[in-house]
Amino acid sequence: MEKFFKLIERVNALAFFSAVILALCLLIWAAVGSIWGVKGRTSVVVPNEAKKESEVLSLAAWEFIPELGMQVLKLQSTNGKSGGGYEGEGRTQQVRNLLFVGTGAQYSKWMLPDQSRVLSRLESLSAQTGTSKAIYFESRAAGSETTQTFSINLVKPDGNGAVEVLKDVSHLVSRRVSGDVVHFIYQSGLEIRQAKVSLRTFERLGDSLVAKMVEVPR
Repeated sequence: MEKFFKLIERVNALAFFSAVILALCLLIWAAVGSIWGVKGRTSVVVPNEAKKESEVLSLAAWEFIPELGMQVLKLQSTNGKSGGGYEGEGRTQQVRNLLFVGTGAQYSKWMLPDQSRVLSRLESLSAQTGTSKAIYFESRAAGSETTQTFSINLVKPDGNGAVEVLKDVSHLVSRRVSGDVVHFIYQSGLEIRQAKVSLRTFERLGDSLVAKMVEVPR
């Protein structure tokens, strides 16, 4: 009789242990199934689905102009795309405007009235004494990153008087400051041109054809 009760106890223990193992297996199976279900849902690509890219605007320091006590800030636009920006790396980051902030007085000024253009190659043009005469930048309309041409622009060091001095530029070959004049050699289509612009008034003093290239047959 004692052996019979021991046998019953062993059967009950085995049944309990089997039930625990079965319950654990069911829990593990359910967890794995839910993980695969989430993966399946997130990896599905819907053809022709309209993409909505979020855009974030932020300010970053660019340059300080000591003779004016002026801090120049870049307004940058960042979205979720990868690459493809005018001057971006990784996530597209584009400069859309400049904000000029005076440190000695209550002064601030946006260079452009809106953020409709993408800016590139921001550089200060200085005299031999080191004094900034103008800020140089290239620009093109936002959303036209595949366009092969851009504009060359100048603005005063305090943010006033932004002027498009050259347009339809394919490539800037050289730029040289001599006194109050900046000299450009640039390519526009198949033409190589030479232009000079006053750094006082931003007027174009000359723009002449230097050479013309022959298109290479395909």
